[in-house]
Amino acid sequence: MIDASEDEYEEGLLEELSSSPMFEGFRDDADSDAFLEFMDSNSEQEPSDILEFDQQVDENAWQDEGEGLDVLPEYTPTTDIIDLTQEDEVTDPEALEFGSEPEEELDEKTILLQNIQDLILATVKQIANCAEGKLDRIVIELAVDDLAATFGVERSALLVRASSKGIFCGSVLSIRLVNGTVIQGNDDQATLTPAGEDVEELVVEEDIGWVLVVEKEAIFQTLCQAEFTRINALRKPGIILTGKGYPDIASRQLLHKLSSGLPETVPIFALVDADPHGIEILSVYAFGSISMRHQNDGLTAERVVWIGVMLTELERRGVAAGDMLGLNQRDRKKLESLLRREDRVMPQLWKNELRFMLERGQKAEIEAVYSGGLQDGRQPLLSYVEEEMQSYFVAQM
Repeated sequence: MIDASEDEYEEGLLEELSSSPMFEGFRDDADSDAFLEFMDSNSEQEPSDILEFDQQVDENAWQDEGEGLDVLPEYTPTTDIIDLTQEDEVTDPEALEFGSEPEEELDEKTILLQNIQDLILATVKQIANCAEGKLDRIVIELAVDDLAATFGVERSALLVRASSKGIFCGSVLSIRLVNGTVIQGNDDQATLTPAGEDVEELVVEEDIGWVLVVEKEAIFQTLCQAEFTRINALRKPGIILTGKGYPDIASRQLLHKLSSGLPETVPIFALVDADPHGIEILSVYAFGSISMRHQNDGLTAERVVWIGVMLTELERRGVAAGDMLGLNQRDRKKLESLLRREDRVMPQLWKNELRFMLERGQKAEIEAVYSGGLQDGRQPLLSYVEEEMQSYFVAQM
């Protein structure tokens, strides 16, 4: 579990939610302040207030096809909503575990799940007229995560799950889904990462040499279009994936499965910006997030190797000062928050980089490696990634 203060929890959760495709654009300080103000203004509500709503919910008023939350088909409630203010009404989390049970036990579970979905619909109804449209789904996400944590289950057990935004490339990977469909990776184009609960099996070719997770879609596309997963100086095929910024659950599930399923000789590399948010993303891939701490066992890849970019390294490479960026107030606040984390979720090597950023008042994006121009006729990004990977393999000999 990741220990965090209430402020750090809110900051981390806002970062995680605002990077989702359903909250695109909800990232600046003004929106952050609006979100926290909204949450503060609603924190005094009694649970009973949230449950007071008209149960005849118009499906079109809350279901948004193609983005945001995927909600299973509507059903007709058969019981009153559970009042969580009454202790004797709270059901043991184990009651949500499915299996071979007596008929009456299955009925109770069905009723419980229906009541949970009623709670979700109640929350949607409660915020339907919220002035800040972007806040609607954030509150829904908060409610879903709180319910999942309360019952000790995954979000999918509540019949609600976040849509996937992550992509991957690499023909060495094929994914068999529970419905029998096989998703085959490609070396020159992206493939959408399926939700973890839809995955039956990962099939990886034996000659795979590495896995690389990158922060940005633009960097991913550059590597993918160059067929880096097959054509590289390492002469080892690999897999590249990205969660397009702050990673979605599906991307974290895929990286976890690869990290835990592949032999230790196949490293899991990570390439992120040399800024506080890049290192935060790196930490989420490796050690999990605050808001999803009840599910982190299936979402982490602790053997991730950070190959860049690092501010200390960019200076040694002669990257011009003009290609560096200055830290803003939000960056400094994030830096200080990350430095307070325990070493088990923020290793000293990473903290040293954070301190260097703070000392210099600078940060850099991955694109800074382009300042050197073409190297040996190749794009500097490709050369940079190859050099960092080769350095790792040489050090392991």
